[in-house]
Amino acid sequence: MQKFIIKLLIFISPLVLFFGWWEHQLARIPNSYSTKIRLIGQAAFDCEVLVLGSSHGYMGINPSYFTQKGFSMANTSQSLYYDTEIVAHYLPRLPKLKCAIFPVSYFSLEGGMLTQGSESFRCPFYCRFYHLPAERWIDNCDIRNFSMVMLYGLTDSVRYLKKWFKVNLTEHLSENGYYENNPDKNHENISDEKGKIRVEFHTAGMTEANIVYNRALLFRAIGLCKNAGVVPFLITTPVYHTYRDHMDHDKYDRMQKVIRDLCEKTGTKYFNYLDDPRFDIDDFSDNDHLNACGAEKFSTILDQEVLRHLEKNAVQNKTCP
Repeated sequence: MQKFIIKLLIFISPLVLFFGWWEHQLARIPNSYSTKIRLIGQAAFDCEVLVLGSSHGYMGINPSYFTQKGFSMANTSQSLYYDTEIVAHYLPRLPKLKCAIFPVSYFSLEGGMLTQGSESFRCPFYCRFYHLPAERWIDNCDIRNFSMVMLYGLTDSVRYLKKWFKVNLTEHLSENGYYENNPDKNHENISDEKGKIRVEFHTAGMTEANIVYNRALLFRAIGLCKNAGVVPFLITTPVYHTYRDHMDHDKYDRMQKVIRDLCEKTGTKYFNYLDDPRFDIDDFSDNDHLNACGAEKFSTILDQEVLRHLEKNAVQNKTCP
């Protein structure tokens, strides 16, 4: 028996060493999550405006065009749950923070847990790199929280191995956390048909029953900000009419009603740019995402029309007897 165990150890040792090396090399590849953690650490002391949200905020809001120092912690398919957990985790680490911008998209309030959708593979990244609790307690035990091979998936892990880990997963990520979405000059991704498909994709994961849960998350996030002396704003980013034309009007009306009620109860401002006429097809990379030019325009508008509310209120508070 002892000889068998020795032979087994001799046989598996190279495999264990190889797997450990593979894990180590994968862990060295920067991704949007690991990079944002590094960048927010560098920007923490000077950050005055924090941007949250899904890809609409990630690709549509560029803090470079704010007059105040800003950083984006938005990411692809980021849900209100993770927005709230990021706020809870990072508020104490941002001593100069004045404002938090929460993009609320068409699908945000009726969307379910991120763990239940096609984008669920993103959840372990928040646990692994942000050290945030999973949305469901059982997901804290997910093997992807502990293995980079499982986190990236076997297919991508093998592909990165074949490239000797010389891959760039953050090619379009700016120093302020913004993802530069380059213009599609031929507008190949923008059409009525593709807009319909995009809306149907979002609508498939929406149900009115989720509103109570997501409203509570947003209410908590707003409360955390206000308790820390940070002013929260809600916004809805522009989308092209090929997306708007196929939205469920009942769902959109419910969204607006919930937001109005929430803002009345919390004293929070909401700015809705969904169908802002200042944006045309040249500002979009697809039916619901702004490109780099559109993000520049939108971020400048936010600076002028949203962040100035913060400055105006600050001046008024200083001049009050």
